[in-house]
Amino acid sequence: MTETLRVLDQEPGQFAFLAWKNITIVVWTGLPDAAAVRRLAAVGETRMREHSVLSDVHLVTGHIGLPDAETRTALVSESRRATGNLAAVGVVLGGSGFWASAIRGFVTSVHVLLSAPFEFKIVSQVDELVQWLPDVHARRSGVQVSAEELRCVLRSAQGHGLPERCAS
Repeated sequence: MTETLRVLDQEPGQFAFLAWKNITIVVWTGLPDAAAVRRLAAVGETRMREHSVLSDVHLVTGHIGLPDAETRTALVSESRRATGNLAAVGVVLGGSGFWASAIRGFVTSVHVLLSAPFEFKIVSQVDELVQWLPDVHARRSGVQVSAEELRCVLRSAQGHGLPERCAS
């Protein structure tokens, strides 16, 4: 059975929050602010009522820069509320240079501050995430996803943030 990639919330040029099975996909096309983090938290609360265990994938598709202090605080506090329901969190951050290193460092520092029980990985390409997430997700959430299906869903989200069917 195929399952549709659903758009849960979006702000063109800024973000798209999507759902597929028990995986939430967050596409960041612009610099997040505290309001976007609160919107993501609201989506997360709804998702946690639908599924007891989730995995999150964050796709950073632009050179977004580092968030301000208010946004950093919101990210840490909202993330703390969700840690008990997360199997894994993967971040796809393409690019290189100072900006990419700064974002990787920031994301890693948030994870360290959380002292979270979920598995975590930052990669530079979707294909790297697809090699890692299916096994971790199945082991920790009990839900099987194939690498091919996940690749299709993430490529759809990365390119458009629009619903697309990917074969099971």
